[in-house]
Amino acid sequence: MFRKIIAKYLLGGVFLLFVLSDFISKAGMHYNNPLIHTSQIVKGLFEFLAVVYIIKNVSFKDRFLYIGVVLLIFFHSVGLIFLNTDFDYWINLKSNFYIINWYLFIFLLYLAYRSFTRQPSFNLETSYLFLKQCFTGYFYVNLIAALAGFFVGYQLFSAYQIDTRFGFNGLIRNVTHASYIIIIYIIYFYYQYKETPSKTNLYHLLFSVLFVFLLATKATLLFLALFVAFLVFQKSKKLFGLTLLAFVSVPFLLKDYLLNDLLPNHFGVLSKVYQKDGLVAMLTSLRSEQFKGLFIPYVTEKWTVLNYFFGGFDNSLRKIEFEIIDLLLTFGCIGTILYLLLFFKYIFPFHLIKSRFLIVFLFTVVFLAGSFFSSVPVMTVFFVFYILSLKRF
Repeated sequence: MFRKIIAKYLLGGVFLLFVLSDFISKAGMHYNNPLIHTSQIVKGLFEFLAVVYIIKNVSFKDRFLYIGVVLLIFFHSVGLIFLNTDFDYWINLKSNFYIINWYLFIFLLYLAYRSFTRQPSFNLETSYLFLKQCFTGYFYVNLIAALAGFFVGYQLFSAYQIDTRFGFNGLIRNVTHASYIIIIYIIYFYYQYKETPSKTNLYHLLFSVLFVFLLATKATLLFLALFVAFLVFQKSKKLFGLTLLAFVSVPFLLKDYLLNDLLPNHFGVLSKVYQKDGLVAMLTSLRSEQFKGLFIPYVTEKWTVLNYFFGGFDNSLRKIEFEIIDLLLTFGCIGTILYLLLFFKYIFPFHLIKSRFLIVFLFTVVFLAGSFFSSVPVMTVFFVFYILSLKRF
C-alpha cells in the first residue's frame, strides 16, 4: 500500500519540490537571507539519492547513456590538461564541477525516472495524472504571481528592477529560464489543444501566450512570432507569404520610431545598449560582444589543438551565453556532438519532433541565446513536458 502511494505521487512530488525550492531561493535572494541556497541543497540531496537509486537498479538497457556521461566527464577532464592557464589543474576541475553537473543533470533525471518506472509498483496512469495536475498547476501559480507583480508592482515577482525594465516572471528565479519555461508551456498547451480541442485547453493556450507579454523578453517574443507564422502557414501559404512580408517590412519602415522613440521611453536598458554597442549587441543582449571580446581572445590565447576536440576553461572565463559556444567551451567539438546525440536520443528523440514540430522553434531560440541545457529548472520542466507528451489521458 505504501509503495503504491509513493508510486502515485513521487513524480509530481519531485517536480513540485524542485520548482518550490527554486522560488524559495528567489525569495532568499530578494530578501538577502540564507534561503537563497535552498535549491542547491534540494538538488544536491536529490542527486545523491538518485545516484544511489540508479546504481541499485542499474539496467543494461541504459548502458550507452552511462558510457556517454562518463565520456563527457572524461573529455572535459582531458581538455583541462592541455589548457594554457595559470590555474592549477585540480582547481580548474573543482571549480568547473558545478557547470559540468548542470549539463549532466538531465541525464541523471532521465536515468532515475527510467529506473523508477521499471518498478512493479509503478502505476502509469495514476502517476502521470498527478504529474500532469502539478505541471499545469505550476503554470497557473506562476501566471497569478506574474499578474500580481504587474498590477501591484511587487518586486519579488518581477524579472528585473521594476523601475528599470518591464517584465514579470512570477515564481521563476531567472528571467532567461522563465523564457524557456513559458515557451515550453505554449508548446505543451498547443498540442494539448490540437489533440483535444476543448475550451479548457484553448484557455490554457491563450493564457500561456498572455504570459509572453507579461515577461516580454526577446526570446519569448521571437518564439511567439515564429509560432504565429507557423499557425498562419498551416492556415494559408499565401497568407503566410503576406505575413512574412509584413514581419520584414514593418520593422524596417518603423525602425526610426522603434529605435529612437519606443525603445528609449519604454526599454531604457536596451536603449543604452543600442546607443553604446549597436543593434546586434542589443538583439543578442550583449552576447555578440562577449563572443568577440571574451571567447575569441580566450581560445586564441589558451586553447591548444586538443582543446578544440575536448574543450576546457578556467576561472577567468565561465559562460558566453551562446548555447553552442558554451557547449564547445565545456566539451569541445567531439563532446558537443556526443552531448547533443545523447540528448536527442534519450531526452527528446528525433522521431518526436515530427509530432511536436514547435520544438524546432524552441531550439532556434536556444541556440541564439543560452543557459538551456545547463539550467536545472528548465531541464526539469522540459523533461516533464517530454513525459507528458508521450502519454495520452
